[in-house]
Amino acid sequence: MNWDCPYSIHMNRKLIHRLSLTLTAGLFLALAQGAVEAGRETGAPFHLAFGIAVGVLTVVWVAGVRKVRPEAFPLALSVLAAVGLSGLTGTAADPAVKVAHAAFSHLAFALAAAGAAMTSDSWEARLGVADGGFPTLRSLAWLTPAAVVMQVALGAAYRHEMTGLIPHVSWAFVAAMFVIMTAAFTMTQCGEHPAFEERAQNGLAPAPTPCEFPGQLEPRRSGLCAFEEHAQNGLAPAPTPCEFPGRLEPRRSGLCAFEERAQNGLAPAPTPCEFPGRLEPRRSGLCALKKISIWLISITGVQLILGVVALIGRLAENEAARSAWMVVSTTSHVLTGAVVLALTMALSAQTLRHVEPAAETNLTATGQNG
Repeated sequence: MNWDCPYSIHMNRKLIHRLSLTLTAGLFLALAQGAVEAGRETGAPFHLAFGIAVGVLTVVWVAGVRKVRPEAFPLALSVLAAVGLSGLTGTAADPAVKVAHAAFSHLAFALAAAGAAMTSDSWEARLGVADGGFPTLRSLAWLTPAAVVMQVALGAAYRHEMTGLIPHVSWAFVAAMFVIMTAAFTMTQCGEHPAFEERAQNGLAPAPTPCEFPGQLEPRRSGLCAFEEHAQNGLAPAPTPCEFPGRLEPRRSGLCAFEERAQNGLAPAPTPCEFPGRLEPRRSGLCALKKISIWLISITGVQLILGVVALIGRLAENEAARSAWMVVSTTSHVLTGAVVLALTMALSAQTLRHVEPAAETNLTATGQNG
C-alpha cells in the first residue's frame, strides 16, 4: 500500500485505531483476569501467557503508531514501558511489588485508552477551544489523571495490606472531586463551542475548504483532493459526492442516503453529533469531549457506590458470604476504577489537543468554569 497517498494514509490510520481499541480491550481483560485470580495459584500460567500475548500486540501497535501517527509515538512508548514493567513485577510475592504491578497494569490500560483517543477521527480536527476560568481545563488535564493514579495506588496498597482504609477513603473524595470538576467544566465550556465557525465569523480566519487541510479537518475527504486536483488540471472531470458512492468519496456515500431521505421527507437531516466522524468530522472532537465527560461522571458515581459495597463485604461476619462478596465487589471496584482512569486519560488527551489558552486562540473564553 502506498503510504504517501492521502487515502491510503487515512485507511492505515483507521487500521491503527482499530488496533488501539483491540489493545485497550486486551489490557482490560488482562487486568480483569489478574483481579479475579489475585491470591490464587491456579490460573496464573494462563494469566502470564495472556500477558505475553498482549505484550506482543503492544509492540506491533507501537510500530504502527510510529509510522502512521508519529505525534502519538511518545505515548505509545509509555504504554510499552508500562506493559513491560507490569510484566516484570507480575510474578513477585512481595506486597510492595504487587502494588507496583497493579499500578503499572492500570496505567498501561489507561494510556492505551488515551492512545485510542489519539488515533481516532476526533483527533484529526484541532478545534482551538478557548480555555478560561479557574482552574483551567488544561491544568485539570494534568492534575486529574495524577489524582486518579494516586487513588489506584492507594487502593492496591490497601488490598495488599500495606496501608489502612483511611488513606484510600480520604483520597477517594479528592480524586472524585477532580474527576467530576473536570468533566463538568469540559461539558459547560466545550459543549457548544463554535470553534472554527466563530473564527471565520469574526474575520480571524477563513473557513477551511475540504482540501485545504487534507487528513486533518475533513479526513474523510482527503482522498477526494487528489481527484479534484486531477479535475483542475483537466485530467478528469470533478466527481460529485454521490456520483460514485463507495469509490471517489467512500466515506460520504452514507451521507448521500441520509440527504436523499431528508430531501424526500422520509427522515430528518441528522445532526452533527448524531453520526460523528461521518457528517461533520471537524466537529467530532466536540462530540468526543462531551461523551467522554458524561461517561466519566456516570462511571465515577458507580465507582463510589461499589467502593461502599466492597467495604460492607469486608465487614461481613459470615466467612463464606464474605469470601464470595469480596471476590465480586472487589473485582468490580478494581475494574471500574480502571475504567475511570482510562476515561480520565482519554479526556485529558482530547483536552490537550483541542483546548488552547484563550490568548493563543484569539477567542473569548466562556468563563463558565470560574
